[in-house]
Amino acid sequence: ALEQVEAEIATQRLLDALCTVVQRLPLAELARIIERDPRSARRWVQVLTGDRRLADLSVVAVLHLARHEQQAFGTSRIADAFHELVAPPDDSGKVRPEDLQAFVSHKARGDIRESELVLEVQKVLADGRIDHAEARALLTVVDLALHEASAEVRQLEDLRRKLERGPA
Repeated sequence: ALEQVEAEIATQRLLDALCTVVQRLPLAELARIIERDPRSARRWVQVLTGDRRLADLSVVAVLHLARHEQQAFGTSRIADAFHELVAPPDDSGKVRPEDLQAFVSHKARGDIRESELVLEVQKVLADGRIDHAEARALLTVVDLALHEASAEVRQLEDLRRKLERGPA
């Protein structure tokens, strides 16, 4: 039952990540990225945003969109969610030194992204107004910080679960 819930959560994360990126793209650009004609791309968006079904989406198209997200926006929500969906679960379920190292690594990256966000906000606040270029730059940094914060929360949830089961 827990594995089913985790699979549903992972599927939801992938759907949310895909929708977030798709909504930022004009249809013609999306069609080019996922290597479809515009009519097929429109149907792809309808399946994704309306029906919210992954089964009808091409894995290759999802991977192309993940690569575009990384290159264009500097985020990796799709790739991370996809990896989470297909990654084999840890079979031991108990905490290992590698789990603690992974937590430290995620925490450090999260702290760096948060510091970058604070610096960007301070830059924007320097003149007391927010123009379009500053808003876009701030959005990019917010997206990166949010991505790291989400990864950190997942890492903490996993660490807590494993600590409750004890050491390996």
